[in-house]
Amino acid sequence: MRPFAGIVAVGLLTTAGGLMTTGCGDDSESLGPEEIVEEEPVGFTTPDEAIAGVAAAWEGLDLQAMEEVLASDFKFHIRDDEAADFPWLATPWWGRAEELGFAANMFDPNFTGENPPVQSIEFQYNVLASNESQPGTHDVTIDATITVLTGPADGWRADTRFLLKVTEQPDGFFLLSEMKEVLKLDPAGRGASSSMESSTWGQIKGLYR
Repeated sequence: MRPFAGIVAVGLLTTAGGLMTTGCGDDSESLGPEEIVEEEPVGFTTPDEAIAGVAAAWEGLDLQAMEEVLASDFKFHIRDDEAADFPWLATPWWGRAEELGFAANMFDPNFTGENPPVQSIEFQYNVLASNESQPGTHDVTIDATITVLTGPADGWRADTRFLLKVTEQPDGFFLLSEMKEVLKLDPAGRGASSSMESSTWGQIKGLYR
């Protein structure tokens, strides 16, 4: 069977006199303005998505992703028993700008501060409880194990607990507005033990001030 030859190619011919098109029919109707397709806004549609976005931003060492998941009024609260570890902190919390500053330094492969550049971050977490305390505000409790490596066997680990507030924004998407670190207790009521129990997430970030 002979191949179907009903498709006619339309090309461009260059002549000494200039550029000439070949083809048939009037193409004026196809030269109108291009159709503009509006993109749907992108954001976190549930509190769970926002929390996963925070973990992904830390693990991906992605500052833009961090900027996109933190609310403008974001606050990180240090543990109540660690005030003495942050003499430079006037309040028991810092805001969005400071959080992004820590992240920028931790994500910088050429960081030249007192501590070596971060090579990788692993942010594993488990949701313990979640409820909508008021319309648009979700209180979420998570346990997290965060491992920050500056070398194959060097770095810090925080085995900790967070009380989170995830809030619905005017555009309908959810962002993280509060992250409070609290002491994680074992069933016997003692502080959770680990080989790096003195490290908390607040302390680790404070190393990259």
